[in-house]
Amino acid sequence: MKQSELHWIALSPNVFVDYTEGKILLYNTRNYKCITSTDTRLINLIREFYRPENLGVLSLDEFEKMTSNDVRVANNMNMFVSVKNSTKPLNFLPILNLQHDLTKNMSGGLKEIKGKLSLLSSLFIQINYGYADSKVSFYRNLTSKQYATPCFSEEKTTLRVDFVEQILKEACLSSIHNVHIIIGSPMINIMEYIRIFERYNFQYYLHIYSDIVYEFLSHISDYSSVSKINFVVFCDRYSNPNIAQRLIKESKDCGNFEFINLIDEVDRLLSCSSSAMKMLPVWTENNFDFFLKEVFIGIEDIEASELTLSDLFCNQKLNRNFFGILQINPDETIAAFLDGKNTRYSGTNILNQAVVSELINNTRWRVTRNMTSCRTCPYKYLCPPVTALELNFKLDKICKL
Repeated sequence: MKQSELHWIALSPNVFVDYTEGKILLYNTRNYKCITSTDTRLINLIREFYRPENLGVLSLDEFEKMTSNDVRVANNMNMFVSVKNSTKPLNFLPILNLQHDLTKNMSGGLKEIKGKLSLLSSLFIQINYGYADSKVSFYRNLTSKQYATPCFSEEKTTLRVDFVEQILKEACLSSIHNVHIIIGSPMINIMEYIRIFERYNFQYYLHIYSDIVYEFLSHISDYSSVSKINFVVFCDRYSNPNIAQRLIKESKDCGNFEFINLIDEVDRLLSCSSSAMKMLPVWTENNFDFFLKEVFIGIEDIEASELTLSDLFCNQKLNRNFFGILQINPDETIAAFLDGKNTRYSGTNILNQAVVSELINNTRWRVTRNMTSCRTCPYKYLCPPVTALELNFKLDKICKL
């Protein structure tokens, strides 16, 4: 079709648009191409598309009057669509539409949110603390601020069985499907807890270090119950590799074991040859070079992301790493997932109290990149959500930009 035959140019409804301090980002959620630009012609062109009277469509003449090199680049990325209608078509551009935006109306928004427990999607319950020498405890407590691994302490506190049952009973009114149980020490009457688990129809995942798996299993009297529980087994620099390999071999025909190798340096990364183990990086506060080389993302990683409009709108308002997740500690305090600000709640409806507290205080669930040093970066919503690494260790960012 010849250029002169085109009547209308529409901004593709597949395009996500974001403005950041004189810059614009266009991201095509169909072909995953993106452009950032400071070109005022492109910025003004996009603003014209979003004017209510234009309905996302401009005439060919209007479009050509605002053309520029960046406009042509965006056009080659299919950010715009040519339409042959003789009358101006309707083009419904995507916009973020929230029923309740707590950032604008906290008190009113909270009252309007019905069934707040339905916001809960997962629970992490630590039954007891791990115990080891100070060096191991320090290292593993750093890890527990990044992932759902056991905290270590000299305290012998153990979460009461009746408190666990109260939590699970309340969780039945939520959207929770997965309940993660974190075990620090094998010295508990695990069968008491397993009998409670069997009363509530959740998918259970037991998080435990490889060192204590065999000792933990020795306390179990009914293995048919344990077969319904998924094990997430962690190994780190202080784990006995022989135990880990034995576990992998013996659980080969058992589908309810997942093995995770916690890596903090290049040498351990290279030595981890088992395909049966998932690898996760651990920040130790002195391995910046390792993270810079192996973990932090670059512009090529960001631009290679394949995101939907729902993903991008979600990144503007919610943190998918944490939203809907609570963590319960052995001392019966509760916090948002991987947050150290623990609170003790009393009475009934404990989970509901914790949800309301997090919605008000926003320690994790709604922490987005526009609340961090990334706020001036045009790629902020293309990046992964803010991580526990950034929040707990005060890192500015996890990218190389």
